[in-house]
Amino acid sequence: MKSKRRIMILAVLAGLVACVLDAFFDYLLFYDSPFLDVLLFDVAPMEVYFRGTLVLLFVIFGFIQVRLVARHERTERALRESEEKFRVLFEAAPVGLGVTNMSGKLIAFNEAILNPGGYTPNDMATIDTVADLYFDPDERNRALQLLQEEGAVRQLEVKFKRKDGTSYDALLSLRPVTIQDIPHLQAVVEDVTERNKVARELVRLERLRALGEMSPGVSHNLNNILSVVLGYATLLQEDNKDPTIAASIDEIVASTVRASDLVKRLHRAVRTEGEQPQEPVDLNKIIRETVLTTRPRWHDETGLAGIAIEVIMELEAVPQVCGTVNGLNEILTNLLLNAVDAMPDGGSITIRTAPDDSDGVQLVVQDTGVGMDEATRQRLFEPFFTTKMDVGTGLGLSTIYGTVTRWEGSIDVQSAPGQGAVFTIVLPAWKGAIPQQKDAQLPSPNVVRRSNILVVEDDDHVAEVVTACLQRDHVVYRARDGREAIGEKFAGVSLDVAFVDLGLPDVAGDKVALELRQRHPSLATILITGWHLQDDDPRLQAFDHHLQKPFSLAKVRQMVAVATT
Repeated sequence: MKSKRRIMILAVLAGLVACVLDAFFDYLLFYDSPFLDVLLFDVAPMEVYFRGTLVLLFVIFGFIQVRLVARHERTERALRESEEKFRVLFEAAPVGLGVTNMSGKLIAFNEAILNPGGYTPNDMATIDTVADLYFDPDERNRALQLLQEEGAVRQLEVKFKRKDGTSYDALLSLRPVTIQDIPHLQAVVEDVTERNKVARELVRLERLRALGEMSPGVSHNLNNILSVVLGYATLLQEDNKDPTIAASIDEIVASTVRASDLVKRLHRAVRTEGEQPQEPVDLNKIIRETVLTTRPRWHDETGLAGIAIEVIMELEAVPQVCGTVNGLNEILTNLLLNAVDAMPDGGSITIRTAPDDSDGVQLVVQDTGVGMDEATRQRLFEPFFTTKMDVGTGLGLSTIYGTVTRWEGSIDVQSAPGQGAVFTIVLPAWKGAIPQQKDAQLPSPNVVRRSNILVVEDDDHVAEVVTACLQRDHVVYRARDGREAIGEKFAGVSLDVAFVDLGLPDVAGDKVALELRQRHPSLATILITGWHLQDDDPRLQAFDHHLQKPFSLAKVRQMVAVATT
């Protein structure tokens, strides 16, 4: 407004000055009277008209200038507002935006394009070409080829390089733009590293779920096979008179027992189940089992790569802790494998247990690895936080933290770069009574009463080895499925004991046991199964005893002796 008023005033003044100049020239050329008379009083009518017109023209010119200035100001204001909107949209965009010339020099960018790589604007100023930002230079060539072939690149997944040299995942879009008649490229970069981590974790969880669903069936089939191997091996032990092969038979038996234990631990490791009630757990036993289970990872694989890793166990006598077997197995497995990953050049992992001052039990896992800085240590238990690129998910330690705190325990980590890491977990000790193992209550009778025994088993090999074990002292009948067992075939037989497989092809084993017991009230039913059942499984109520596959022949005979006592 002030500029417009100033223009009008200047226009009027210019008109008046023109009038004065006109009077001055008239005074010099035509008049002898004083200049003031020529200017104000001694003025011809035509001269008054001329001077008035001159002033009016200047006023009109000033008005036009005012309109032009106003229009120019509106244009400038609109341009500034447009630039401000563009700047806000450009800088505040949640995805990275950048503009390069055709040689790859970055001439404009927003903050979102800097954050994933940890760069600053000064860092970008020193980069000659965006090719230096690609983790794999071939990916830029591929993007430019797609741009040339299709005219644009839409969400091409590439890996860009962080300032520290590591990579991150991104979706890249490119399209040509023209700025001041000069061709440029506009880039849109979306960081998808976390999204890909979540996707990989979902895939991992889906695989675990699939393994969890497959595990019971695989364990059942493996235990059937191991039952046959163990059964015939123990028969050979009993009948063998040749001392030269006794050691070999003993090794077969021992290896079968180890294989059975491995199947059990692997099934427990991949089994997916809901929150289990806490129970007393022998921590030292779980440590020994976990070290053995993970040995292929920390010993065999690293050994093939020329890396030597040693696991040292310093286990004191400690009370049983509150927790679950599966939970402790998962905790120890995660800590062990994390320690292995932290020692690319080898080293040692020390596992200690000791009573804690708080009447709990202290578990310490210490490694001699690369360690971590304070910033990493502070974020260690955050979900999806990981220091390993393209390895793992970042959920292991957060899961450990959640499990330990849910058990009312505590976890702490001490570490420094180059000094390894020390994880200290304190778990509450079990305060209640310790349940006794049922198997420990089974006696070994000296006298075996001859009995009628029915073996209901669909696996011929398992049925044959059980029959071979028992037929020396008993009368053994065989049913290949549930319908045959509860049909008329054995209606007239006085049965004393029935071995019933749970996974029969037609009628469930627990239903077969209940039906047999109705027909033979004094019948003792023994479940034989390769499935790993929980103690509170309702199907166990149909049986008097439970025999887990694979089993030794001594265990079969012992079970019969107990059932007929």
